[in-house]
Amino acid sequence: MRNASDFLFWFEKINPGSDLELLSRFFTHMEMLNNRRDLELFYDAFEERALQGEAESALADLSLVQARLALINTLRIQGIGVSGDILLGELLDLCEGIQGHFHLEDKTYVQRCLESYERDMDLFIELMSNCCTIESETIAVLVSSLPLLYREALVTQYSTGPDPTTEEAETVENIEAHYKLYRRYKSTPSGVIDRYADRVAELVTGVGMPLATLLVLFKSSHQHDQLLIDEELGEGEADMAAEIFGLTLLSGDYYLNPLAGCQWACGEIYPDLEARRRVERLCRQIYSEVSNAKA
Repeated sequence: MRNASDFLFWFEKINPGSDLELLSRFFTHMEMLNNRRDLELFYDAFEERALQGEAESALADLSLVQARLALINTLRIQGIGVSGDILLGELLDLCEGIQGHFHLEDKTYVQRCLESYERDMDLFIELMSNCCTIESETIAVLVSSLPLLYREALVTQYSTGPDPTTEEAETVENIEAHYKLYRRYKSTPSGVIDRYADRVAELVTGVGMPLATLLVLFKSSHQHDQLLIDEELGEGEADMAAEIFGLTLLSGDYYLNPLAGCQWACGEIYPDLEARRRVERLCRQIYSEVSNAKA
């Protein structure tokens, strides 16, 4: 039973109350994010307990617990920590609100907020008030931490500049074009290992963002810090090149010109010219692999 419709049909027979609506919203949210990994974990946990002969009422309760854990993990991937006693309904309200967080239409409003609020949490709460039904005071209690470079990501995302033409906007929004290139990259030897870029690909809201925004979020991640430590040990350059290349293919501005994006990203990460050139060379090798891979 690895289909949302079938699962909800079963759940309604056991628990037809308000929890059914919560679970339906959970499936809708996860499918919108294309978060297949956490959905698979959800189904795995359910099926394991079902095979052990767990009562259906207990399985229904388990599904609500697993839905909550999946949503917490989704936020964690984005660098957002939440209160340990947050309820499933509150998590859904929060997650649904965050969907539009980096895609508010009024850039001028966001820029005013960036100037007005010194504390990241105050800035977050203000912006969330435009895309979330939760009261500001409640958000302050529910959200315990934000990404380290949260403000920098907003500055990059909402920087002033000419609006894209219709043709450019349609290109950026063509998510399937990104996935087609990314699947091709993942079929190569460099794409085999699970990376930070894979999580961006799974969470659809990150696909199509400017490379600068994706790079800021990557710099906030543990993976980025670990790879820089590996660099000091003389290792990790190939892994960093693969991360950069993957993020470039998912970006809205460089996915059709990945080598230019890789060159720019290497310049942002490596102050040392020799290290930068080595990683750029590795990126070109990955580009060659992708070019020769089957479409």
